Amino acid sequence: MYIFNYIIANPDLHDDNYGLLYDIKTFELKSVSPCYDHNVAFQEGFLGLSRTTMGNSVSLPLDDLCERFIDNHMDIAEKLKTIDLKDIKTYLSEIQYNELKERITNVISWAN
Repeated sequence: MYIFNYIIANPDLHDDNYGLLYDIKTFELKSVSPCYDHNVAFQEGFLGLSRTTMGNSVSLPLDDLCERFIDNHMDIAEKLKTIDLKDIKTYLSEIQYNELKERITNVISWAN
């Protein structure tokens, strides 16, 4: 989740924007819920920080967390090496697109 939100420049990752799926009869944990609430993603000038409501609304350093966790998710770095961004480019400004490429490059470099 940290890696994904860093890549898409989502500054709105906080404890109300993720959850757990569980069995309603047994309360057994089934999985983490899919990511949601990305309506503010791809903001120009994203600094790698995300808002969080934990600890009095402190900022969560997504870039630092991403760098720390990518070692456990080398498959993501490998997939990022092959991603084709040409279709995405049509939906982003030039600044957004260049910043996206930079974040992807960062994640790949942190994995090496």
